[in-house]
Amino acid sequence: MQLISECLNALKHSAFWLHSEKPSLMSFLEYRLRNNNLEQEEIEYSRFRIELETIFKYYDETSETGKKSVTAVKKVPGKCTSFGAIPL
Repeated sequence: MQLISECLNALKHSAFWLHSEKPSLMSFLEYRLRNNNLEQEEIEYSRFRIELETIFKYYDETSETGKKSVTAVKKVPGKCTSFGAIPL
């Protein structure tokens, strides 16, 4: 995804977002596993949620990046859809 520098700087896992054209929870987990950083399910879901919340601080849900992020949120399994202020 193409992200403005302010957004990239705010993300903890900016490399993932830079190289993801169709980001998803699964691709985020695979990225974390490849980097030997994968932790408990709840922690990783929380990380993904926080990353998306950060993106939504910089992009409206109607922007191209916002649409990709909304799509990523909608693909999250039902048990972890407590995404607070993230548009669903």
